[in-house]
Amino acid sequence: MSKDVEMIPILDKMKKGLQLTQEELEKVRVKFGQVNKDAQTVFNTQQIVKFVAGIGQVASGINGLVNVTKVWKNESLSTGEKLLQTFTGLSMSIGMFYSGFKSMLPIVGTLFSTVAVGTSGATVGTIAQTAATKGLSVALA
Repeated sequence: MSKDVEMIPILDKMKKGLQLTQEELEKVRVKFGQVNKDAQTVFNTQQIVKFVAGIGQVASGINGLVNVTKVWKNESLSTGEKLLQTFTGLSMSIGMFYSGFKSMLPIVGTLFSTVAVGTSGATVGTIAQTAATKGLSVALA
């Protein structure tokens, strides 16, 4: 018999406000413990996905900066075209950098505090969380 099917009579008793036996209470504790563990796993997975997306944004910003340097090496463009492409490229790259780091810093603190074990992990998590809320210069001071 599935554990979910076993829980139906217990949940019905709980809805009616009836007393549960110790065995039924233990089944409820185990089930809610599994649900809590599953929810934490989903949360951690979402944080990792957001972190990877932030890395992608930062990489895209770097690529934009590389392209800006290539524009100035291109002899077939006029100075006006080079300036226009430089301003366009910089505006996109700076936006990507800012957005990527802004989305990554709070997640680093969350992931380190969730995943890391020991004092060193807590210290890194604290630094990342402070950097996200108060700025990097305050976190490193």
